[in-house]
Amino acid sequence: MPGPNPDQLRNLSRRLIRILCGRRLPQTWNTVLVLLSIHMYLTVPVILAAGINENRIDNRCVIPCDTNIRFCITYLESALFSKAFDQVPHSLLLKKLSSFGLSSTIVAWFSDFLSSRSFSVKVNSFVDSSSSFISSGVPQGSVSGPLLFILFINDLLLSLNDIPYLFVAAYADDIKIYSHLPSSLQAGIDLVSNWAESNFLPLAHSKTGLLRFGLLNPHHQFFIAGSPIPDSNSVRDLGLLVEPDLKFRAHINRTVALARLRSSQILKSFKSNNPAFYSFLFKTYVLPILEYCSVIFCLSPTSHLSRLLESTLRVYSRITLQRCNISFSSYSQRLELLSMHSIRHRRLKSQLLLLYKFIAGASHFPFLNTIVRLSDSPRRPMALIYLSPLSDNFFSFTIPYWNAITYNVNTFLSPSQFAILLDSSITRF
Repeated sequence: MPGPNPDQLRNLSRRLIRILCGRRLPQTWNTVLVLLSIHMYLTVPVILAAGINENRIDNRCVIPCDTNIRFCITYLESALFSKAFDQVPHSLLLKKLSSFGLSSTIVAWFSDFLSSRSFSVKVNSFVDSSSSFISSGVPQGSVSGPLLFILFINDLLLSLNDIPYLFVAAYADDIKIYSHLPSSLQAGIDLVSNWAESNFLPLAHSKTGLLRFGLLNPHHQFFIAGSPIPDSNSVRDLGLLVEPDLKFRAHINRTVALARLRSSQILKSFKSNNPAFYSFLFKTYVLPILEYCSVIFCLSPTSHLSRLLESTLRVYSRITLQRCNISFSSYSQRLELLSMHSIRHRRLKSQLLLLYKFIAGASHFPFLNTIVRLSDSPRRPMALIYLSPLSDNFFSFTIPYWNAITYNVNTFLSPSQFAILLDSSITRF
């Protein structure tokens, strides 16, 4: 069967979204990853994969809590549903589409879109002549595939939202439920397990993990399908390793190990006496590894983890200039010769730019007016006043730098002006 016209598919998806926007539907159809932590709001950080829309963080993903609350969070990993996109039953999906009030024409179109699909095996130039029909799953890589999956699990998300004191965060097939009440958390786990069984979307129990936060956590035992959920020392959340103490040691250690391996491969694979060439390779292949989720690392410049993140560039810059027969005396001089900035410089700049987006309203942060506000002084319009001085988080870390950098600024800067100010104010090292 020939595939659907891309323009038709796009228009039908838009029409479907318009129909559903007036209904009670979680903000997960237009999802992106959001990383929230105490370094951004809470006294105990929480890392969540959450649905957001138009740069607005879903308020349900924020829990006002402190270290004295008995706080436990269960992480249902991205592999919560085993091969989720391939397991969606077509007949049940079409029934759910009809329940949204879609016309029979649209439902019939999706039925035709999903049916009569087949696959065969190809190895190099050999193609197996036999083929097998696909009886379940949504087409991955299509415009409507992710939307169809979210519509399929929509009733689960709504049911989870109805459980008192239970909070839900969802990103595609990755669902997390968390609560300070063990009874609410267990009710949510049971609901997910029962829903998965009745909707023929099997759970990957081995991929389900439990993280407990808080000094007074009661360590209540949780069960899924009758089996106890073991406590996890760390959980991978969309590429980020999260630990119960939320220090991110495991993630940073793994990141540095991977960055060192990548930089070593670069130095072994390329020979040149051009420092700009080596600088380009590092920025292209190593920096993205070191900077993934780095805005949540509120590290002291003298801390072990901060020095560890810096070590890869220190070694790489030294070997690079030695190869190019360029004399140097210090790390800061090496960075200047390579036209690069330190990892700490780039991380601090990213954190301050994120804070600027919150203050300027370019990105929404829930309850921001209860955390920080702009000064009323006409001489220092960009000065920030922190409303929770006893807390230790993202704002308490970045605001002192912000106020020091903007001390002599007498007007609120545009984004480009603020970025230029940061480059001139933060040392290269």
